Amino acid sequence: MKDYPQRFRDLSLSSRFFVAGIKGCFMRILPLLCLTPALLAAQAQTNATRKTAYPPLSRFVTFDKPILTIGSENSDGPTLFGNITGVSVDSQLNLYVLDYTSKSVRVFAKDGRVLGSAGRPGRGPADMSWPLSLFHNGMSRLFVFDHVNGVIVFNSKDGQLTHLRTFGAEYRPSNACVLGDRLIIPGWRDRKILHAFDLDGQHVASFGESFWPDSSDAVKDFASRQVLRVHCDAASNRVYVAASAIGLARAYRSDGVLLWEQPLPEFDGSRVMVTPQSSTVVWGTYSTVSILRLGSDLVLVQANVIKRVKSSQVGPHGRRGSEEEVGVITYVLNATTGQLLTRAPGAPLIGTATGNLAVTYQQDPYPRVALVPWRETRR
Repeated sequence: MKDYPQRFRDLSLSSRFFVAGIKGCFMRILPLLCLTPALLAAQAQTNATRKTAYPPLSRFVTFDKPILTIGSENSDGPTLFGNITGVSVDSQLNLYVLDYTSKSVRVFAKDGRVLGSAGRPGRGPADMSWPLSLFHNGMSRLFVFDHVNGVIVFNSKDGQLTHLRTFGAEYRPSNACVLGDRLIIPGWRDRKILHAFDLDGQHVASFGESFWPDSSDAVKDFASRQVLRVHCDAASNRVYVAASAIGLARAYRSDGVLLWEQPLPEFDGSRVMVTPQSSTVVWGTYSTVSILRLGSDLVLVQANVIKRVKSSQVGPHGRRGSEEEVGVITYVLNATTGQLLTRAPGAPLIGTATGNLAVTYQQDPYPRVALVPWRETRR
């Protein structure tokens, strides 16, 4: 090794063989031919570490331009929303928009006309404190899910809302869906995540294990209180559920049998940490906001990508700072097996769908709702 520079003398045996090979290559007339295999190997290693390339969303579903948009930033009328937390639609294509800021539901006809409204801040019979979502059964019932007040049920007729009952505050509901004559409410209670009620508000059954498979009961109990998203599909007699804080989706039969579970790759979710004093959440940048059965055999799970801005101000959910939505990631799954078909940007945030129309909503640059034609392009 005396003919090598001093800096090579202390290399390991394997490194010395490498150095010797490189020296031999450079002593030849065509050094690039010697380097090419090494460069190709390095490129292959780089490609292997890159994120998985998924098919485009357009291989499965596409969305056209909106045929109706409701929302304004220049008026103080019924089309000025503060923070939309839920949308729904009935069989007549009347749109129901839940506004967290005003603690109210506003009803619009399919041509955009204002039909009615209900709700106000408070703890009274039809009041709202922390309204997170709503659901219309397509016929005559509108359900508003308030994390503090419970399930607020309205009768709806021609866009007019009449309060019927409020129940289930102990389940801290965030959203729900209707499967036949059962209302399925997600929430961690009695160590189950899904709870079935009849439409009069009587508890019928509970099923589903925690999404957080942790050996610590303290972590499981704390983490399982994070929001879950559900969707009921009467045609297949299934309930689809996804956790907002972690990348995981499931399908259950209505009798509680777990049919499949699918991790959502590249999901930057939240983590739970337990200290001697308390449990706390380390928030991620992804938050699942929708799970929806769509098309012939598709399930769409949509996550908001969030940028967190530090601030001393306390937001509406008790955390300091603010959040900015920077995009939507859509996971497309096979509804029967749970197989992941793609993970892609490019879709609007879908609150619900009926026929070939999706009801979408967004907060930036100002809150608005839209009716968007869609079509399945699976091939």
